Amino acid sequence: MSVTDPIADMLTRIRNAVAVRHDAVVMPGSNAKVALARIMKDEGFIDDFEVLRSGVRRTLRIRLKYRGKEEPAISGLKRVSKPGLRIYIGKKEIPRIYGGMGVAIISTSQGVMTGSDAWRRGIGGEYLCYLCRGTLTQSFNPDISISQEGDFLRVARPTDQREHRAFHGLTRALLSNMVIGVSEGYRRTLELVGAGYRVQQSGDNVVLQVGYSHPVEIIPLPGLTLTVEGNNRVHVEGIDKQAVARWRPR
Repeated sequence: MSVTDPIADMLTRIRNAVAVRHDAVVMPGSNAKVALARIMKDEGFIDDFEVLRSGVRRTLRIRLKYRGKEEPAISGLKRVSKPGLRIYIGKKEIPRIYGGMGVAIISTSQGVMTGSDAWRRGIGGEYLCYLCRGTLTQSFNPDISISQEGDFLRVARPTDQREHRAFHGLTRALLSNMVIGVSEGYRRTLELVGAGYRVQQSGDNVVLQVGYSHPVEIIPLPGLTLTVEGNNRVHVEGIDKQAVARWRPR
């Protein structure tokens, strides 16, 4: 049976396998699927992959990744450009996926790569799909009730006492921050000010030249992404508003 959209088929197979917590998923192989699988492995979405050959036919086997025993490394994935509606974007249009907790995958003239790699190289291309891994958890005061009504979350307090009113407002604000975090993400820009101060990207880390006799390498905290712009700006991105706001290079 022919598949009109091999990439959509690949994403659907992965989504279904993750939903039932399978250890691996198998599908027909192709160059495009192998390129996507390689990015997924490099970005930490899957454990590994292998290409099995039988004559001229190829089969792609992907070993899925979980945190602990239950939580999948992939919390969402979506096909964007489709055979009937191709989506092309330039460098300035490359999106941030869930505040840096997700990855856009772009097919460019230099091959299939992540959106951040395409941005660094100054190229655009066909916006194939995106993957995300962001989840947030939060404990709330047990006196405040939270219920879901369709697409809305309802927060209610038992009385109008001052303490309950305070926790009511706090709960509502924290929930709002979490929803914005996993849907849009947060971004904060830090600028280095000083004679000779500069910053460079080094993989996921950044390297600062700030007056010491040696460069200082900064490793981002879990859940945060650091991106360098120019030679004196660092963008801090993540889904946790408090973590993004509190982060400082140390």
